[in-house]
Amino acid sequence: MKKASVSELLKLLLPYKFKILGIVTILILNAGFSLILPLLSKSIMDDGFIGGDQGVLILRVIQTLMLVILICGIDIMKDKIRIGIQNDLNLNLSRNFFRHLSRLNMSYFDEKNDAEILNNLRMDIENICMVADNSLFFVFAQIFSIIGGMVGLFILNAKLAGLVVLLIPIKYLIARYFAKQNKKIMQQYIMSEEVYSKWFGDVVSGMREIKLFNLYQHKYAEFQDYQENIVENSKKANLLLTYNMTTEKVIMQILMSCIYILGAIQVFNLETSVGTTFAFISYSACVTSPITAIMNIKQMLAGIFPSVERYVAFINIEEEQVEGEKVPSMGDITLTDVSMCYDTNPDKYAIENLSLTIKAGSKTAVIGTNGSGKSTFVNLLLRLYKYSSGSITMNDMEISSLKLDDYRNMFSVVSQDVVLFNGTIKDNLCLYKDFSDSAIKFAIQASGLEGFIKDHTLDYIVGERGTALSGGEKQKLSLARAILHDRPILILDEATANTDIHSKKYIHNYLLNEATEKTVIIITHSDEVLQMMDNIVFLEQGKVLCHGTYQELLSQNKDFQNMMAALNH
Repeated sequence: MKKASVSELLKLLLPYKFKILGIVTILILNAGFSLILPLLSKSIMDDGFIGGDQGVLILRVIQTLMLVILICGIDIMKDKIRIGIQNDLNLNLSRNFFRHLSRLNMSYFDEKNDAEILNNLRMDIENICMVADNSLFFVFAQIFSIIGGMVGLFILNAKLAGLVVLLIPIKYLIARYFAKQNKKIMQQYIMSEEVYSKWFGDVVSGMREIKLFNLYQHKYAEFQDYQENIVENSKKANLLLTYNMTTEKVIMQILMSCIYILGAIQVFNLETSVGTTFAFISYSACVTSPITAIMNIKQMLAGIFPSVERYVAFINIEEEQVEGEKVPSMGDITLTDVSMCYDTNPDKYAIENLSLTIKAGSKTAVIGTNGSGKSTFVNLLLRLYKYSSGSITMNDMEISSLKLDDYRNMFSVVSQDVVLFNGTIKDNLCLYKDFSDSAIKFAIQASGLEGFIKDHTLDYIVGERGTALSGGEKQKLSLARAILHDRPILILDEATANTDIHSKKYIHNYLLNEATEKTVIIITHSDEVLQMMDNIVFLEQGKVLCHGTYQELLSQNKDFQNMMAALNH
C-alpha cells in the first residue's frame, strides 16, 4: 500500500470529514449496544430457562427486543449518511473528470479512444466510491468491538479467553496472505480491462474496414483472447474470495468446537454456567470476526488504490493554459521559426522552422501533399496543440499568453469532417448562444441550407454525429454555423473536399461577397478557390516551399505548376 495513494485517497475524502466522524460515532454506539446482547442472553439462559424465573425471562426478552430495534434504527441513520457520501463522492469525481477532460490538450485524445476514456472513468470512479461502502466504516466500530469483547471474555472465563487470544495471530496471518494475493489480481484485472477498452474503441471506430476487408473472424479471435484474460482474472479473484471465506469458516468452527468441549467440561464441573458459555461464544465472535473484516479492508483497498492512482494521475495531466492577457483587436498573425512534433511521433517534425505572416483581412490558402503540415498549421493557430519552439503572435502578442476562450472566439472553423451533436439543427447552429431569427435566416440562406430547412424545420434532429444528414447537408450546416457566429477569422479546412457542386457554389459566393472583411485561411486544392486568394502558402514536409499569388506561383514555381497540372487531370 503506497503512502502516496493513502494520502490522495484521504484528500478525496476530506470534504466529508464531519459526516464520516458522525458515522464512526454511530458505529461505536452500535458496537457498544451490541456487546450488551450476550449478557442479556446469558441472563435469559441462566436466570430464566435454568433458574425458572419467568419474570426475569420476559424482562430480558423485552430488553433484547428493544435493544435490537434501537441498533436497527441506528443502522438506518448511519446508512443514510453513508449513502449520501457515496453518491456525492461519485458526482464530484465525475464532475472533476469531465471538467478536466474538456481542458486537456488534444494530444491526450490522440493516444486514447472514446471507449477507453469512458471505461476508465466508470471503473475508477466506481472503485474509489467503494471507500464509502458499508464494510469500510464497519471496521472502525469493530476495533471497539474487539476491545469490548476481550474485556467480556476475560470477565466471563479467563481460561477460555487464552484460547481465543492464541487464535488472533493465526487469523491475522491468513487474512494478510489473502490480501496480498488479491492486490496482485486486482492490478492485473484493471490492466486487462484498460487494454480491452482501448482495443474495443479501435474496433468500433474501424468497423467499416472490418466489413470491407472481412476481418470478422480475426477480430472475434482477438475479442476472445481479451475476454478470456479478463474472465481468468475475475475467476482468480472470486476463487480467492471463496478460499478466504472457507478458511475462515473452518478456523472459526475449530474454535467453536474447542469452546463447546472445554465449556461443557467446566459446566459439568460446576465451574461455569451454560449461559456464561454461550455468552462467551458470542464475545469470541466479537473478537475474532473483526480481524478478518479489518484485513479484508486491506484487501478491498488493494482494489481501490490502483484506481486512485490512475484517477489522480489523470487529474494531474497538464491542462490547456486558459487564463491570460486580454485578446488584442484583430491584427496580423505571424509565425516565426515554429516547430512541433506530435506526442505519438516525437522523432518526426510535423512543422519545422515555419515562418510566415497572414495579414489581417487577407485570404490565405495553404496547400501541400498529405502529411505536409497543413492541418498541423491550423491546429497550432487554434491552440489545440502546443508548438515546441518558435513563436506565433497576433497583433505582436504571443498567442499562448492570451486568454484561451476569448482567443478561440476569434475563429470560426469549417472542417472536412464536420462534428455535430445529437440535437436539433438549431441547437447545432447556435451552440448555446442566443441569435435573432433574422441572423439565423441569413446564415441558412447564405450557406444553401434553406431548402433543407423548408422540408424539415430547424427542430429536425441531426442524430448522433449528424448521421441523419448527408455529407453535403452537414457541410452546409457547418458553414451556416460559421456565418451565424460571425467571427473575424474564418478557417476552412478542406471544407469543399466532399461537397457537391451546389455546396461549393455557396462557399465560393460567401468568400467573394460576405467574407470580404474577415481574415480567411483555407486549406484547399481547388483551382477556382486558389485564384480568389491574396496569398498561397505551399507546404512540404512541414516547411514553406514557396508562397505568393496564384499567378505568381503559376508562372514562377515548377512545383506549383506540377501540382495544378496533376489536379486538373
